[in-house]
Amino acid sequence: MSTPVPHPAPAQAALRQAGRLGRRHGKAAAYWQIGDRSDADAQPFYHDLLRGIAGADQQVTGLYETPDLTARWDYDRDSLAADLGLARDDPSLAQAADSYLAAAHEEFWLEAERLARRRLHSGPDHRAAGGDQAGRAHPGPGAATARAEDEDEDDGAAEGADLRQDITDRASGLSRLLSERCSTCILRPGDKMHLGAEQTAAFVRRVLAEGTYVVCHQTLKYGDNPGFGPAICRGFFDAYAGRSPALRLLRAFRRLTEIEPPQPGQPPEGEGR
Repeated sequence: MSTPVPHPAPAQAALRQAGRLGRRHGKAAAYWQIGDRSDADAQPFYHDLLRGIAGADQQVTGLYETPDLTARWDYDRDSLAADLGLARDDPSLAQAADSYLAAAHEEFWLEAERLARRRLHSGPDHRAAGGDQAGRAHPGPGAATARAEDEDEDDGAAEGADLRQDITDRASGLSRLLSERCSTCILRPGDKMHLGAEQTAAFVRRVLAEGTYVVCHQTLKYGDNPGFGPAICRGFFDAYAGRSPALRLLRAFRRLTEIEPPQPGQPPEGEGR
């Protein structure tokens, strides 16, 4: 009796998807643990971070943790299996987990380096860090399959997000979350923004598929309160926080700070609380 030949295509697709999830979570974890400061006092910190990454200095790299598929991260093997559409006892889950962990570990340090270089590049001492090649010596496994393509794409996206949708609270370094829904939240009954049920549902599905979150439209620079500063949509958080890997990690590591929703045309009264 012959043994059935396994179907490699679904397994390879699961591995690729696990790698994408790992890179996404690793990148997010770098921001939440390291922060993204632009003040002059942060320049020495980013210099030290780059030197630590370049030399694989455990005194520096040991200060941070990369996603490890445990309940402590609020994203474990069961979560990965569910996102990949695999059964808990599927033999390919172990390989998918390895792919996820390798990609998350690597992307964490790649994003840490990119973040530090961006901030040093915009600071007074950017030339001092320009010559080292920290990206060639960072700790961790070999390159994920699509790293070269993702690096260019993600770097540009990160720069854009830094200008338009940086939800970081400048005083605390935490991520801003509205304490309640804004008056025209897209998830309020009655379709306050006149998007239509189908378009709203499609938008939510896309955000969930990307594993991220919605930024409240009233807090964007092109919204009604351009000086308020971006913050996570409360309606989306209340409805979907358990299904968004980014929000699960932010919540697990207590990286959220609540702020009152903006009033039309009014600046915020203060930083997050």
